[in-house]
Amino acid sequence: MNTSRNVVFKDNSVAITHIHRAKGNEAPMVYVMNANYCYTGLDIRKKRNTLFTSITRAKAWVRITGIGENMDSLIEEIESVFSNNFRLSFKYPSVERLSDMDKLYQDHTPESRKKIFDGIEKIKEISRLIQKGELSVDDLPEDLKDLFR
Repeated sequence: MNTSRNVVFKDNSVAITHIHRAKGNEAPMVYVMNANYCYTGLDIRKKRNTLFTSITRAKAWVRITGIGENMDSLIEEIESVFSNNFRLSFKYPSVERLSDMDKLYQDHTPESRKKIFDGIEKIKEISRLIQKGELSVDDLPEDLKDLFR
C-alpha cells in the first residue's frame, strides 16, 4: 500500500485527492463531492474554478454530489447547459460591473477570512443572547436593530 501524497494513480486502486493535487492528470471517472459548497459563500471564484477543473479532469464520466438548496440551484445550472447542447452562454458584463464583481468575488487572504469569521461569531453570540432573553434588540445601537428584528 502506498500512502504517498505524490502518488495519485496506481493500478487497481481508487485515487481520492483534491483536484489540484492531481496536477493536470485525467481519470476515466471523477466524483465531485459536496458540490453544494461551490454555489455560494466566501471565495466563490476559487470554488467555482475548482468545480470546473474537476469536471474537465474526467475522460468519460463525472458524478457530482451535494445536498440542499445550493445543490438544487447547481443542478438547474447544469441542466441548462445540457439543454443548450453543452454550450455556455452568458451576457458579458460591462467594465463597471466587472469591477464590482472583482470586489464582490475576490479571494480572501487568511487574515481577512479570520476577520470575517470572527465577525460572524460575534453576530451569532449577539443572536444567542437575544434568543435567551439576556439582551434586548432595543439595547442595540440603532444601525443594528433592524439586523436582529
